[in-house]
Amino acid sequence: MQKILILIALLSFGTTLFAQTNFTGSYKLKEIQHVNGPEYSNAMAKALVIRLTADSLFTGKRGLAMNGARLTFFGEENRKMVRALSWSADKKSFKVITVIYMPGNDKEVDLTREDTYSMVGAELVINRKSIESNSENWEAKGIYTKE
Repeated sequence: MQKILILIALLSFGTTLFAQTNFTGSYKLKEIQHVNGPEYSNAMAKALVIRLTADSLFTGKRGLAMNGARLTFFGEENRKMVRALSWSADKKSFKVITVIYMPGNDKEVDLTREDTYSMVGAELVINRKSIESNSENWEAKGIYTKE
């Protein structure tokens, strides 16, 4: 009996230790911090909703596969966009990489956005890096509070 209790305790501890952070919720922008390159007042969304399901994560109207499969779609100005999600090893943060192509040209990359989401206490922190093909690269950090 004692061995069973020890096994249950170890399994419970292991599950808690390696549990994936739950990012689900509505968030409001509290602060933008300039990190590098040109500074843009619209570098971060004023508000956002994150929703996790069993196999997808939504940071907008399109869900991203939890297994990292790429999502390809066409956005404004007929721009091809390719997005993918990856989790950190400890499941405490995730990164969304979005490759945005030139308008009407799905062969030439215009820019790549790397957004890293993490929870710092009760706040959502998004570190955004924009790697631009035709202008300066920039980085910003958005700090959000849960509504």
